[in-house]
Amino acid sequence: MRMIIAAVLLLVCGIGLVASVSGELPADPRESATYVVAGKVTKVFARDNDGFTDFVVQIRIDDIEKGEGYRSGDFIYAYAFKRKAGGSTGEPGIGGHREIPKEGQHIKAWIKHAKGRMDALYPRWFEVLPAPEESDAGG
Repeated sequence: MRMIIAAVLLLVCGIGLVASVSGELPADPRESATYVVAGKVTKVFARDNDGFTDFVVQIRIDDIEKGEGYRSGDFIYAYAFKRKAGGSTGEPGIGGHREIPKEGQHIKAWIKHAKGRMDALYPRWFEVLPAPEESDAGG
């Protein structure tokens, strides 16, 4: 009887372990963002690592919907990452952020200040906005 109980416990624990190892990180709810800003992506910095690429996205702020300490015209930087095809992030099942914006795009971004850096909400953290119309004064 003890052998059967031990076998069942091992089976249940093993299934739980496999589920947690193969699972994706939970999605960050948009309400958890410390900053919600709209602006133009002015630079995308990328650094390759074993199995994944780190990105720092520089955004010139046009509008602030949520957050303190920034004004229109300031830059805010958001950290994101993507796993390379066949690569590993060091944690099983984590694929990285779904997309990285392109330089020149106007976006609305959800960013969370966490652990001393500005993390893009995981895994979807921005929406592309239409480019604002240029003023007649060339500005």
